[in-house]
Amino acid sequence: FLDKNLIKNNENNEVIKGDIENLPILSKSIDYLFCFEVIEHLKHPEQVIKELIRVAKKKVVIGSVNKEGPNYKGERNSFHIKEFNTTDFRKLFKMFTKKDFYHSKYLKGKFRMYKGLDKNGYCNYVVINLDTNHSVSSRKPSPLEV
Repeated sequence: FLDKNLIKNNENNEVIKGDIENLPILSKSIDYLFCFEVIEHLKHPEQVIKELIRVAKKKVVIGSVNKEGPNYKGERNSFHIKEFNTTDFRKLFKMFTKKDFYHSKYLKGKFRMYKGLDKNGYCNYVVINLDTNHSVSSRKPSPLEV
């Protein structure tokens, strides 16, 4: 999704603990935001997506396990509040005009990424390019933004 050198050996990386529905982070203050295998554990994934978009400046990458994928075998994960198949996952992001979908498959001992969604993929991903999308946040600024 982006250059590995942006992540490796970057002294500016920082871990911030907070409520994912109301992050203690300034709007448009994070260049690249990654959220993997989180939204299926949340009561309000749509609100969380809006919040991630609010704090990100360039791109947001969100991934979720695929409820139709080969790893499910008909069993629901008891820690998941909402599980997404490819149709559900696509609907979550319909409001964004500039987005790319991907899926992962396990082949020859490695996970590999492919463009587009596939009901047989292990996980689904979306990359939202914020250079051309508008913010969808409707909440008031946090105290850090005032």
